[in-house]
Amino acid sequence: MDSSTPIFVMPKEYRDGQTSLKWHKPEEEKKAVVSKSQTPLPISKSVKRVPKTTRLFLIVGVIFVFSLTLVAILLISFSSTSEQKSTSLEKPILTSKEPEQVVSPTPPPIPVPVVESQKEKDTSSIKNPFASGIWMGIDSDNDGLTDIEETLYGTNNRLPDTDQDGFLDGNEVFHGYHPNIEAPMTLDQAGFLEVGTFASWASFSYPKAWRIQESDNPGEILLKTTTGEAVIISLKEKNESETLEDWLKQHKPDSKEVVVSETKKGLSYAFFAKEMYGVIDLGKGIILIDYEPGSEKKSMEYGQTIQMMINSIDPILVSSL
Repeated sequence: MDSSTPIFVMPKEYRDGQTSLKWHKPEEEKKAVVSKSQTPLPISKSVKRVPKTTRLFLIVGVIFVFSLTLVAILLISFSSTSEQKSTSLEKPILTSKEPEQVVSPTPPPIPVPVVESQKEKDTSSIKNPFASGIWMGIDSDNDGLTDIEETLYGTNNRLPDTDQDGFLDGNEVFHGYHPNIEAPMTLDQAGFLEVGTFASWASFSYPKAWRIQESDNPGEILLKTTTGEAVIISLKEKNESETLEDWLKQHKPDSKEVVVSETKKGLSYAFFAKEMYGVIDLGKGIILIDYEPGSEKKSMEYGQTIQMMINSIDPILVSSL
């Protein structure tokens, strides 16, 4: 045997069939098994950011809507408060019972001069219609009666027509009617007047609250008001054929602004509004009614009362002098 020939010798454990020869297959590479139940990890995506301009507009919009809501709430609250105040300040409605049907003459609706309240005007720029710095008294409700006259006759100085009969309070006093009673009633019937007389001349009415005082001049009657003023009633002779205009030209030639009319008794009379001075023609005589406020008073308080007194003069008692 050639020494170069390789000799294969069976290993000892395999001799005589002691151990069967086993072939070993090469191990296959194990493949990674992915379980179907496993959820794949989410793929991260880049988040888009809102631009700053858009965010700013959103913030401004939210603030604007909030502001509008707040303003609306305030307006609703203010309007409800105003309605409550206006309701609480409403003037109470005066209800009056239906007047009884009384057949009685009623005064005709004659316009009453309206005088503005002195509280509401600046007297420094207004020309004074009266002499010696005297002004017409305060008339708060512009019904023709001053506030002092309202007190004298028991009327309301905040209601132009106290008894709500359709006539101003001043108009009713002018005609001798009571301004605080619905049914037509005269001041005399209501107990507000006294009657004075001139022997063999005439009678006249004056407020019951006034007092007659003795005068130093014969042929004069002096009435003292509750506020200190004086009303002087005097008598003057006149020719029966002489008219009132002729008498005025002779005795009051400087009088320009004068109202000439007739009293409710049919007597001719002239009234000087600036001086509160009345002249009543009785034919053979003249009655003068002069209102004197005094040196300390700065207001004319009894305009309608003087007019009432002129209308009350009754010529029934007139006879020859």
